[in-house]
Amino acid sequence: MRTKLLNLWRWFIHRRPEILLALFLLGLVPLAAFLVQEALALVQRVWNHPKGFLMVIRNDPWPALAVLTCAVGTAALVFVLWRNWGFIWAVARKMIVEALHRKVVLILLVFFGVLTLSLPFLLKTEGSVKSQVQIMLLYSLALALLLLSLVAIFVSAASICSEVEHKQVQVTDTKPLRRWQFLVGKWLGAVIMCAAALFVMTGAAYVLVWYTVRPPDFARMTPRELEKAMADYDAVFTEVLTARRSVKAIEPLGVDEEAEKAVAELKAQGTWPNKPTQRTWAIEQLRKQVLARRLNVEPGGSLGWIVPGLKPGQEGELQVRFRGYASGLERRLLGRWVVYERKPPGADGAEGDDRPRMVPAGVSLPPTGGWSSDLKQQFSVPAEHVSDDGALYLAYENRSPRASVVFDGDLMLEVLQEEKTFFPNYYRTLVVVFCHVALLAALGLMAGSVFSFPVASLTVMFFFFVGLIGPWLVQFTEPAKLAEFPLMVDIVHTIARNSMRVFLAVMPHFGAFNPLGDLTDGKLVPWRTVFGAGAIMFYVKGGFALLIGIYFYSRRELARVIV
Repeated sequence: MRTKLLNLWRWFIHRRPEILLALFLLGLVPLAAFLVQEALALVQRVWNHPKGFLMVIRNDPWPALAVLTCAVGTAALVFVLWRNWGFIWAVARKMIVEALHRKVVLILLVFFGVLTLSLPFLLKTEGSVKSQVQIMLLYSLALALLLLSLVAIFVSAASICSEVEHKQVQVTDTKPLRRWQFLVGKWLGAVIMCAAALFVMTGAAYVLVWYTVRPPDFARMTPRELEKAMADYDAVFTEVLTARRSVKAIEPLGVDEEAEKAVAELKAQGTWPNKPTQRTWAIEQLRKQVLARRLNVEPGGSLGWIVPGLKPGQEGELQVRFRGYASGLERRLLGRWVVYERKPPGADGAEGDDRPRMVPAGVSLPPTGGWSSDLKQQFSVPAEHVSDDGALYLAYENRSPRASVVFDGDLMLEVLQEEKTFFPNYYRTLVVVFCHVALLAALGLMAGSVFSFPVASLTVMFFFFVGLIGPWLVQFTEPAKLAEFPLMVDIVHTIARNSMRVFLAVMPHFGAFNPLGDLTDGKLVPWRTVFGAGAIMFYVKGGFALLIGIYFYSRRELARVIV
């Protein structure tokens, strides 16, 4: 028995690269299943409404372009691997063995496991299961992304740099192996190892989340405690462990026209700014002022909302979110929300009425003390109130005797409708994280092909952190921010602002594809985000970085012949 166990252990040690490859391919099985399911649904949609499908592509061609890029890139990658698998896998296998000998991956897996298990004790929550699950999901996935990014950077850069510094590449260069095959094999080994570690880490986090939301012991609770525990338990599955589609209300009509009229008045008065950056900022401010006036509800008044694009005929409840600001010293919104249903002409026996009528169908009263001002609020509406054309009609009635209410123009009115279950949403998030890690592996190889290990690793770390703070840099270059610094406006507008936008377009902008916030908020991570991350980060930027690395490595002198 002992001999069999030793032989099994030796086999496991010797076949670790093949085991990681099998784990990587096994992790791609759900992706293939989901893609087939989405393809069948797309074919059915195109078959039923071909003109509507063409109109959608004409209005927004980016998703179709991203899908086409991913399809062509995947076909090219599979073809290259199929024709050169023996050479590429030999290099990838050697790299995985070397990386595992460094014990870096094992140490990070242990570090991730210890920190993930300690999160419920280290982080402060609101005390509810919902907040605990949200924080656990966010921090575990963010920790996995950070650790695997560091692994991808240092392992890929160290692999090729150590080959050159220890003269091992001179032996490899004498074999019937092309240099591009060598570099692609290094990238494949880093991707397989990091992807396998990603599936193990996130799989453990997934199990831990479901262990956290196990049903409590209701038998020993008082009726009041039981009611609170049931509400908290249901909130986890209706607001976190789900996938809800976000739909916003229609903006009031005539906002742009009124803003243009205000611009014309300023031009007539001679007070319109001359500099382009100040003009852009002024137009934004005027539009916000007009929108704020349209979204203002005086005491005793009401404001109607139309939320289109919902799916009719569903059961359950819709979550409605809003943010309002009370005027004066009031810190509470005392109004109520009324749900309306649109009745056709002549409905309910009404004679002589040839117009549709809006009939109240439900009321959502404010909580005790009113809605909180300046904070995002939420209430539920039965999904049965969605009309046949997919619209939800709401109205806010301000019952405060002295305070008016202004709604947030950025948030407007957001309605969340359940679309899919949690696991497909969770898996799509992992695919986006995988694209991040694959890009960093390609950047590590590109830098390692040009520089020594310290310079290469620091260069890629610079890329990584610039990609993380990319959203802040983009926000800083907006006209609204620049207008706060008059002396910088001209310089930033002419040089820095345009250069920053070009720089971020070339750099790995991770903030452009960050699904962690939507996942923890129970929102749907759409395939648009997945295909966008695959097209931009995996194929375009990752492929471009790999091609640059192949170019410089193919022209690099590995030794000198002295006669």
